[in-house]
Amino acid sequence: VPFAATASVAAAYRTLGEHERSRQVFLALAEAGFLEEAQVVGALEQVDRTLEAAQIMVRLWREAPDTELVRQTAFALAQRAAGHARAPGKVADPVAFAAAMRAIAIDTLERRVIETPRAGDTGEVLLTLADVHRENLDHAATEAVAAAALLRSDLGRLAPAFEFQRAVAALAQRRLDDALATARRLAAARSQFPGDAAIDRLAAQGRHIEAQVLQVKGDYEAARLAYSDVKGRFDDAARELEFLERAGIEVPELTTVRGAEPMRIAVKLRGKAKAIDLQVHRVDLRLLYLKQRGLDRLRDVRLAGLAPFQSRSIPVPAAGAQALTLDLDLAEPGAYLLSLRAGEQQARSIVIRSDLALDVRDDATAGVRLHLWRADSKAPVEGATVTFFDAAVDRFVTRRTDLRGVAEFADALGPVALVAEKDGHYAFFEGTTTRAKDVKMKNAEELEKRADKDAPNELLQDAQLRNDANWRLNTNRRQMGVEVQRAKQ
Repeated sequence: VPFAATASVAAAYRTLGEHERSRQVFLALAEAGFLEEAQVVGALEQVDRTLEAAQIMVRLWREAPDTELVRQTAFALAQRAAGHARAPGKVADPVAFAAAMRAIAIDTLERRVIETPRAGDTGEVLLTLADVHRENLDHAATEAVAAAALLRSDLGRLAPAFEFQRAVAALAQRRLDDALATARRLAAARSQFPGDAAIDRLAAQGRHIEAQVLQVKGDYEAARLAYSDVKGRFDDAARELEFLERAGIEVPELTTVRGAEPMRIAVKLRGKAKAIDLQVHRVDLRLLYLKQRGLDRLRDVRLAGLAPFQSRSIPVPAAGAQALTLDLDLAEPGAYLLSLRAGEQQARSIVIRSDLALDVRDDATAGVRLHLWRADSKAPVEGATVTFFDAAVDRFVTRRTDLRGVAEFADALGPVALVAEKDGHYAFFEGTTTRAKDVKMKNAEELEKRADKDAPNELLQDAQLRNDANWRLNTNRRQMGVEVQRAKQ
């Protein structure tokens, strides 16, 4: 049927007041034109001009009327663009190509939701949009789409997939409590859809996320149980379970007590440790920091051949205990290096008993200024040795506090740590202040002048297959029964 004759039929129906029939004929004409022009897209894809093909299909979709066929084609376009963004193939600039394809996918999906929010496949469209944002590491957008989708009442078995998206996004944004609550809802989804294999796998992913959050929060026993539930599904879960079931121990890096306060240290355990083996060595904190260049390298301190100041074994009061407090019999002032072992795992910590207190002003332009006093009497401490460590140039300088208890390091080039010592009492400070470039240059020039300078989602597979079939059909076929011979004005 020629185009002009078909258009005349539609116009005649309209003249007769048969508006629905007129609409159907006009839509058939529009779809026929859309499908005829879509052959260009198929031809371009066959010669690997994928981005150009997608851009033309975007234009055709936006110009076409809202019909079921056009909506399906738009959804297929978005899914294919997202797939090409994941696997760009052999293109000149894979990064730019992936970004362009991802932008097409996001824009198409968002327009589909806005223009046809009540279409039967809107849940699948939203889930695809959340997936694209997640693959793009846009966690806030992922969570926003998932949260909006979960307000709908027509999601059915897609709802757990959106809970998964929310849990992953919350965990990526370090919102542990939100991630934990969402993961637990997801893990409980299998009871709502019994016998559904896809939902069962999503519930297992929820339990896996729950285990990860519990581990980060330090609840090792609960994390161990959660990993145990899914160890057969995820290799990561099996590996972490093996790690958690090995005896392990964690202690704070530094603990300081004043005067006659009891010396105690908090210990976290994981695994099945029955006892903690403790060795205590008395150390010069200044020399230790100078040698190790920080307290984060205590594990590397060599103690072989050095007799410990104290040594004992401390039984763990209950199997599986995760936290306990150790009382240390260290009444003399000084700095002590603790070596603790639980099973095969070892941890080290510094504890200080001292009457010294300090206040440090660490200024990016004026340098580091210390006030040192006795914690009990508030009296300034004169004559204390203060060693400043400049991390930027790996150097140290030593000063003495004056009668006010003041010592200063004005020409620092980077973050500064300091150790103050007087009669075996220590005070410690580790700064993080960085110096501006002009301040560094000024201080470096001053230092140079000195003569004494110091040394994909399973629930979307059906939609993907359906849309791929529609895409191939709609972009690689000849129209029968309707002759499209028209030129665009």
